[in-house]
Amino acid sequence: MPTMDVRTWSKSNRMLVTLKLLQGKLQVVENLTLVEPTQEAYLELCRSMNWDVRHNGGGVLFMDGGSRLAPSSEYDRSFFFGSFFNGRNKLVRPTLLCDEPYDYNRSSSKQKTKGPKGQKNPIPINRFNAYDALTHHLLVITEGALLQLEDELFAHKLSILPPHIRAQLPENGFLDSAVLGDVPPPLQTIQVEAAGRTEESESVQYSAFYDNPYKPWADEGEASYTVDAADGSVQRHVRSKKASWKMLS
Repeated sequence: MPTMDVRTWSKSNRMLVTLKLLQGKLQVVENLTLVEPTQEAYLELCRSMNWDVRHNGGGVLFMDGGSRLAPSSEYDRSFFFGSFFNGRNKLVRPTLLCDEPYDYNRSSSKQKTKGPKGQKNPIPINRFNAYDALTHHLLVITEGALLQLEDELFAHKLSILPPHIRAQLPENGFLDSAVLGDVPPPLQTIQVEAAGRTEESESVQYSAFYDNPYKPWADEGEASYTVDAADGSVQRHVRSKKASWKMLS
């Protein structure tokens, strides 16, 4: 497993993506999906797209990040299972970064002759790297992965601009920050989609309870809640009348 700091890793990956772009070996597709998660459907897709995934072929490096309308940091499941083909093909995550190398045993490993040494969070095998980019002829990126790479590389995009262009960015409104409140925050599609799916799957857990937030009571709009400082119980008041379950005096 390679061990490298984030800055060098990201820089080498950016150089390789730029090299693929300049060589004309970068292909952007809408999304990567299959009709059924089988190897036959995968090979049929590669045949129709002229992707050479044979052992002695050029090879294809896929970066699956979902479609433009629904970007995702996870693979399309059917394409993921269908891509288990013993050829020159690889499916990587839509990121050019790696984890910060951290050796939690560094101080004690210097004191003894045996024991684990080195980085404990190696870079996973499904990350984009320079070796795979050079050994695979074509780089296929989905539109969702392209959106995520744009967010990742925004700071690098600013740093390579000429100084006189960079100085014009704030007055033209290109550096408005959502953190500072200059502009509304962008809709984070991946997070919103994950939250929606989680809420949809977990909303049935409330159906057995009286205080189901998805089926509010008829007088919920007129209700107010107070916490009793003595025992910490929550009291419910409707039109200034106590309506909580425990009618304690």
